[in-house]
Amino acid sequence: MDLDTFIITVFCIIDDMTKDICSSVRLRQRGPAPTLADSEALTIEVVGEYLGMGQDSAIFDHFLRHHSELFPALRRITRTSFVRQSANLCGLKSLKHASRDPHPQRSMALRRIRRRIETVFGQLVDRYGIKRVWARDMWHLSSRLLRKTLSHTIAVMLNQLQGNPPLQISKLVV
Repeated sequence: MDLDTFIITVFCIIDDMTKDICSSVRLRQRGPAPTLADSEALTIEVVGEYLGMGQDSAIFDHFLRHHSELFPALRRITRTSFVRQSANLCGLKSLKHASRDPHPQRSMALRRIRRRIETVFGQLVDRYGIKRVWARDMWHLSSRLLRKTLSHTIAVMLNQLQGNPPLQISKLVV
């Protein structure tokens, strides 16, 4: 799938999910409605992380420069407003040796799960740069970690929908 199709697909998923999740809960208790829709802000954050942009300014600048036709409201807000809105939305022993193992089938299942977890951790470290998350405070740190995790989760889900192996996320956008 090309990048524009990927962005639109991610937007549709996030928009549907936010409508389901927020149908009975108000996100804002006071103040005006934001210029950029919440689902648009989350889509920009998730796709930016997928593309390897770990800094808020890089994500905002890239989408403003290259994808503002998909998000026209982005032209009417500042980077600070975008970052604040996005952050507010995000406001969440090794195995035994096989020959001595009394439960070899259970250990084999655990080994498969462990390999999958290690693959996901590797992707979060290599592709999403989760080892180096620069943040001034806990609010920014949690927002950035959630953004990276959400981006990875959506990439895995889209891979499954396309019939690709779920953890081969580099094959998602061609």
